[in-house]
Amino acid sequence: MSGEAVVQLDDVTVIYGKNRALQNVNARFAPGAVGLLGPNGAGKSTMLKALLGFVKPTQGGMSVLGLDVAARPLEIRARIGYMPESDAHIPGMNAVTFVAYCG
Repeated sequence: MSGEAVVQLDDVTVIYGKNRALQNVNARFAPGAVGLLGPNGAGKSTMLKALLGFVKPTQGGMSVLGLDVAARPLEIRARIGYMPESDAHIPGMNAVTFVAYCG
């Protein structure tokens, strides 16, 4: 792959209780259009949530646009558009407060 990776995962594992959602994932995505395909339960949504700092990996490291996900998740969220798969409304929180909360 030529050029610097805009998204990078290094040995990323995410475990929810007894469920291993991602296991030792290593990936590099170059600039441009990327499609993430896989069957239900493959870990696509978990990977996106981890890349935005919504889910903390059990092990490994990630960067988005050259920013370390663990150290700078709010800066990453400010530069990335993300539409969650389910209703993200938090009762009692208006839209402006919700956007500020998400970064």
